Amino acid sequence: MERLSSRERLIQTTAQLLQEKGYYGTGLKDILKLSGTPSGSLYHYFPDGKEELTAAAIRSAGRRLEKQIETTIENHPDLYRALQEITSRLSQELIDSDFQKGCSSIYLKWQNLLSTFLQRSEMKEDQVKPVSILLLAVIEGALVLCRAHRSIEPLEIVSKQLENILNILT
Repeated sequence: MERLSSRERLIQTTAQLLQEKGYYGTGLKDILKLSGTPSGSLYHYFPDGKEELTAAAIRSAGRRLEKQIETTIENHPDLYRALQEITSRLSQELIDSDFQKGCSSIYLKWQNLLSTFLQRSEMKEDQVKPVSILLLAVIEGALVLCRAHRSIEPLEIVSKQLENILNILT
């Protein structure tokens, strides 16, 4: 197997730590230690430091996910089956990482708040948890798209569609 360059090790290590600890929980010392690269390499490849390295790690992780999605869509022309495969792969990644990718306590609090709200709106009890997860996922996804497109349009669209969905469910 080919040994990764110092630059690639820095990028992959940063992507891993960002998924596990988030931006503020990821320190340059941690990146250097885990990647096994000297600090001189970091500043040689990424003169602007953590911000530049983080941007490279996000682009790299995005390309990796994009390739996985493209391959899945090519292998499964049926949209539903493709989505099942994509969510199955992402689920397996979470299991393999012992759910270290993400800030579980924050999302759990948000989900609980949504669940409480849904219970107050007299939603059927067996629908509260699935709908709270759906709402959280849709809103979080819209926020990601807003940042990517530098526009609030995705959130506006989601807001209108959520009203339709909730009217059907309640």
